[in-house]
Amino acid sequence: MRMSVLAEATPPPPCHSLPRRMIVYGRESHPVSPGGKDRPPPDNSVLIQLSGLYQTIRQTKWIASWRFLKHSCRKEFADMLSKTMSHRVLMVTVVSLLVVALLAACAPAVGPEAPADTGEAVADTSGMTGREAALASASEEDRTLIVAVSQDLSTLDWDASGAFPRMTETQVNVLGSWAQPAIIELEDGSMVGDALNFEPMLADSMVISMDGTQWTFKLPQGMKHYPSGNEITANDYLYYKDRRGNMRVPPSLDRLVRLATKEEPLKGFEVIDDYTFRFNASDWTPILRPFMSCCQFGYLIDSQAYMDAGAADGDKWGQEFAKTNMPSSGPYYIHERIPNESMEFRTNPNWQGKEPFFNRIIFTVVPESADRVLLLKAGEVDMAQDLSAKEINDLRSDANVSTKQVRIGDMIVMPINHNTEPFNDKRVRQAVSYLIPYDDIIDNVWYGSAERSFGPVPSMVHGYDHSYWPYDLPKEEAIAKAKELLAEAGYADGLEFDLNIDLGTPEQASMAKIIQSALSEAGITVNINPMPRAAYQEGKNQGTHTSALDTLFPWTAEPGYFMDILLGCASYGNRYSGVCLEEADELIREAGTTVDEDARFELYSEAQRLHIDNASWIWIGARYFTLAIGSDIAGYVAFPDTRTRYWHLYRDSSQ
Repeated sequence: MRMSVLAEATPPPPCHSLPRRMIVYGRESHPVSPGGKDRPPPDNSVLIQLSGLYQTIRQTKWIASWRFLKHSCRKEFADMLSKTMSHRVLMVTVVSLLVVALLAACAPAVGPEAPADTGEAVADTSGMTGREAALASASEEDRTLIVAVSQDLSTLDWDASGAFPRMTETQVNVLGSWAQPAIIELEDGSMVGDALNFEPMLADSMVISMDGTQWTFKLPQGMKHYPSGNEITANDYLYYKDRRGNMRVPPSLDRLVRLATKEEPLKGFEVIDDYTFRFNASDWTPILRPFMSCCQFGYLIDSQAYMDAGAADGDKWGQEFAKTNMPSSGPYYIHERIPNESMEFRTNPNWQGKEPFFNRIIFTVVPESADRVLLLKAGEVDMAQDLSAKEINDLRSDANVSTKQVRIGDMIVMPINHNTEPFNDKRVRQAVSYLIPYDDIIDNVWYGSAERSFGPVPSMVHGYDHSYWPYDLPKEEAIAKAKELLAEAGYADGLEFDLNIDLGTPEQASMAKIIQSALSEAGITVNINPMPRAAYQEGKNQGTHTSALDTLFPWTAEPGYFMDILLGCASYGNRYSGVCLEEADELIREAGTTVDEDARFELYSEAQRLHIDNASWIWIGARYFTLAIGSDIAGYVAFPDTRTRYWHLYRDSSQ
C-alpha cells in the first residue's frame, strides 16, 4: 500500500532549532557523539542526523527507495539522496524529481522475448526475492506455521487484559494501524524495525506541518473490516482512543500523548472526515516521532461491530463481545480459539497489503518450557516462545534451530514500595542498592542475554547517563556502607522483607536466591515469595508488593518516557511502588518540549541523577529479546516492541 509523505509549503524553521540526532535499533552509521557522557555508543545503535526537512526527506527515502523502487535502484537512489541531504534547506519536490528520474534511469532495458509457454505449471522464480520465490513454490503445508506458547490469552479484550506480550503480539497481527515502525536492513542482512521512524500500514498519505505540531493521516477509501465488512474509517481510531480512556486502561501511551500535547490525551486527536485523522501537539516535541512508531499507536478497530454487539445491554464499548472477539483490520484474523489449548490465525481476506507467506498460524499452549524446547528441536513446531535464558543459550549450538537476539531496553528491575516499611526510608533503599551483586546476576542468570544497567535509562537508549552511579563498590566496602546506612535508618540489628517473584519467569527465582544470599551478609533477611502470574500481576496493579523482581520495557526510545512511565508521580510506576520525585517529573516535562538537543539531554541527565540518588528502584540490568525458531524460517524482523509480525516470515526450503 503506497504512502506519500508531504510537507506544508511554508518556510522551514532554522536548522539549528531542530533535533540533530536520534537513536534507533540497528548499527552505528554516523560518527556523532555517544549516548552517555563517557561511554561509547552501543554496538547495535544507529545514530542518525536529522535536521530541518531532513525528517521529511529521510521518511521519503525509506518509503520511496526501500519500499517502492526496484531492488537494483535502491543503492543508487540512497547514495544520491545522501549527497543531496548535505544541503540543509531543500524542497520536498526535489526528492520527488529524484525518484522519477531514477525510476526512468533504472528501467530495465528491453531484452529478448520470453520463451513460449510450454503448458507446464513450473514457477519462474528468476529475479524474485527469497520470500517471493518461496511463496511461488510453497505447498499449503509449507504455509502453516506452528508456534508453541506458554499460556493462552485470558480474554481477547486488550483494554481489560493489559499490555502483556501475548496480547500485544495478537494486536499487531490482527489489528491494522495508521503506521508501523520503518524497517531497516543491516549490513549483515538482518532486518530491524526503526524505533524512531515509521512507514505506512493502512494510511496512504501523511502531511506533517513544518513546525512539527500537526500530523495528518489519510486513509484510502474502500478498505473493510473482517468479518463484518464495515468500512474502515478514521472514526474507528477515535473510538479506540475513547474506549481506552473510558475503560481506564493503564495510561502508558496516554501519558506519552499528554507529554506531547500538555492536555488530556483525547484532546490531541481530531477526526477531519471519514478518512482523515490529525494528531495535534501543543508544541514541537522530540517524542512525536517515537510515539508514531509505537506499536499501540493508531489501531483502527471495528467500532460499529463493538457498538452493535453491546447495544442490547446499553454497553457502547461491547465489553462482553470483546472477551471472545477481535474483528480484524490487519493481515490476519482469529479463525478459531480453544481456551487454554490453541488459537489459529488465518489471512484476512479483506487485507489489501502484501500477501503473507504463512496463511495459517497455529498457537499451541505448551505450559512447560522444556517441552517447548523438545518440540522445536524435533521439528514439531516452528517457533518456541517464552524460553529461559539458559534454554536459549543451549539452543545456540543446534543446527536445526535459529536463535534471534535483539538488544533492547527491557529493564531487569527490583521495584521497592515507597509506601511501606522498610523502603519508605531512602537510606534502606540505598543500602540494598549497594548490596546487590549485579555482575553475578547478569553473568550467572542471563547467560549472555542481558547487560548491566546503571540507572533508570538503559544504555541502548540515546541520552542515558551512568556517570552518577555510586553503587558498584568492592564487596567488603559495599557491606560496610550498607550497614552504616541501615544503622542511620534505625536498622542496626538488621531487617526483614518479602521479595515477590513471578512463577512464570524462571530467571526471577535464580535472581532472588542470589539477592537473598548477598543481603544476608548485612543482616537483611529476604523472604522469597513465588506467586502465580495472575496473583503477581494483581499485586503490581494494586501496589501491594513490598518488593518484587520484574522486567519492564517502555516501547518508546526516549529517556523521558522511560522515567515518566516507570517512575513518574502520576504513572504506572507510582501505582506499582509509590515512587514520586516531583523535581524529576518537572525536568522531564521541560525536556519534552526543549528543542535544543544538548539542553534536553542535560535535563534528562539531571532527572537520572535524582532517581539514582533516591534509589527510586533497584536497576539490575537490561535483558535482550530472544526467540528460537526453526532454521528454515526466514524473514524475521526485530521490532523495537519485540512483537513478531508474522506476515514478514516465510519458509525457506533451501535451508
